[in-house]
Amino acid sequence: MKYALIISLLCLVYGCSKSKITDPIDDTTPVITPLDLSNKLILIMRTGTSTTDYGIYYTDTNGQNEQLIYRTNIPIPTVVRMNKQRTKVAYGDYVGKLWVISSSNITPKLLYDARQNTPSIHDIAWSPSGDTLAFIAKQCLILIKSDGTLLDTLNIPTVFALSWNGHRTLDWSITGDWILFSGNNVSGSPSWPGTGLLSKMHPDGTSKSIIGPDSVQLYNGSIGNGSAWARFDSMGIKIVYCIGGINQIKIVDTSGVLIKQMSFNNSVERPIFSHDGTQILFTTPTGTPGGGESIYKINNDGTGLRGISVGKVLMLTDNYYGIDW
Repeated sequence: MKYALIISLLCLVYGCSKSKITDPIDDTTPVITPLDLSNKLILIMRTGTSTTDYGIYYTDTNGQNEQLIYRTNIPIPTVVRMNKQRTKVAYGDYVGKLWVISSSNITPKLLYDARQNTPSIHDIAWSPSGDTLAFIAKQCLILIKSDGTLLDTLNIPTVFALSWNGHRTLDWSITGDWILFSGNNVSGSPSWPGTGLLSKMHPDGTSKSIIGPDSVQLYNGSIGNGSAWARFDSMGIKIVYCIGGINQIKIVDTSGVLIKQMSFNNSVERPIFSHDGTQILFTTPTGTPGGGESIYKINNDGTGLRGISVGKVLMLTDNYYGIDW
């Protein structure tokens, strides 16, 4: 006790350095900035036992060495996307707010509050320049700069309804010309209520068209369970998509022509191309209580299937894109 008191007094007088002693970083401690998001996966994962305790994490491309970026519980995050420059991370939440985290500042910045239009942010997409976001609020496609400057609000006719609940298909081609989304039918044609068709339009809302209405039908009451996911490849010339409740991943060109179809033992969700387009990341439900998801990789030719973080990552419910590559 006497020696401890002497040491404490010396520390008060001369100061004590702890530079050689570091505390372990647990899952409640955010990483220090600047963030290095190169060759990383971004995930929404549960941080504790509570069903409302989640965080934004990154891991390496094998799903290992996970590190917390930001922890949040209320509101729960739903969808997360990195910009192509890997300098910013955007996420939406269950109460209709859109947030952005930069590599130099991990404190989330509120960009938009859409609560008056929609209960949650269904899907978001970054522009090729990495400074503009597109997201869906009810029947509107909203474009906003990452500094919070509102650019445009595009009203979409109900016969071309944007991504009705369950469809996560919003993406922005690398050329900047096209935005991918889920619609009902082309304007002027009979509306098909409850039918989801993979569609595209220019960022100004013009040239809306269906991508292969026969081969890229996402839901018609008899196929799937009402959920669907789709993403462009890094060149903007291919689209990977899958339908909830069905054990297939399909790759099509931007006209809807089938390039590759892959079948699996279980239903598949949330497909994403790698940056070079050679691999596809996807998830599949584990069937365990709490909504556990296993993450897999496969080559774009259907070979090389392997699991990463199998059964480890708990994705959010309601089929949101809680993962990005």
